[in-house]
Amino acid sequence: MILTVFKSYAVSVRHFRLAFLGVLIAYGTASVASGILSPLVYRHIIDTISGATDRMSLASELFWSLGILVMIIITYQCLYRIGDFCISYAESKTIEHLNNRAFQAFMRQGHTFFVQRFSGS
Repeated sequence: MILTVFKSYAVSVRHFRLAFLGVLIAYGTASVASGILSPLVYRHIIDTISGATDRMSLASELFWSLGILVMIIITYQCLYRIGDFCISYAESKTIEHLNNRAFQAFMRQGHTFFVQRFSGS
């Protein structure tokens, strides 16, 4: 039973595989940037502050690290937003495709199907 449902969804998902692929790529890249790259930059900032001997060289190094950190944060926020747009598009189009397929299956029924099923008074 559940396998039949998944097969039905798979038929509709195939039509929008690029959108679903966009979701995976955008969320995956954003997760790497937010979970791996930004902590590395934070660690570099803390290591720079703790091992500093010259204040002037410290300031330029910290500004450079801060710029990199801001770029990483902006990048992964944009990637999360792109992933959100891709998943909204993919979900709505997949549901629309499923509805169209269900309606087409309903319309393919013969006249006797509707005569044999009584509803209403």
